Amino acid sequence: MYWLFFEFINFAFPQWYYINVIQQPLMATLLTFLSFATVIPAVVECVWLVAGKIPSFKISGGWAYVSIVAGILFAVPPFFFENFWLNQLVWISPFLMLAPFLENEKLNLKSLISVGLAGLLTGFLWELLNSGATTKWQYGILSGQPHLFEMPLPGYFGFIPFAFSAIAVYLFSIKFLKTGIVPALTLYAAAILLSYIFAIKLI
Repeated sequence: MYWLFFEFINFAFPQWYYINVIQQPLMATLLTFLSFATVIPAVVECVWLVAGKIPSFKISGGWAYVSIVAGILFAVPPFFFENFWLNQLVWISPFLMLAPFLENEKLNLKSLISVGLAGLLTGFLWELLNSGATTKWQYGILSGQPHLFEMPLPGYFGFIPFAFSAIAVYLFSIKFLKTGIVPALTLYAAAILLSYIFAIKLI
């Protein structure tokens, strides 16, 4: 569901599109569900690889309210504006909304750099794998810029705030999502339903 948040925003302000999409709704739903379920694990494992642990980034005090409001506001522009750079704020939006609820940990430059590098590594691996795929994404942005695989080079910087957001979602999930069969089935049902809606809109 985390990545589907960005996919539905992409319908409002298109930045990438898919080619050679599978046309059977049920198969498209299944592959959407399975593919997008790997997004957070990929970022988490790259952070483990680079940093050796998963750092937490709590925003506390009066800044917590500012962070939550900013996170919500940053998710809004793609629905109303055509400004490319303004709409890139969406990548840090989940982090700002969730960081006030995370564990308190003393921030240091090494942790910040490690997560940023992990985001770049994850993005590089995704684009590498995508470049040789049959069903794949391509970009309709920054067409005049040099590319590495399908991605324009400046676009790789978007993987840095995206990594912070993914880690925030991961840590928030660990802290607040209850274990058990009913919560699990509810989340799976919601994820499958959203995957189906996305697949239908894509087809």
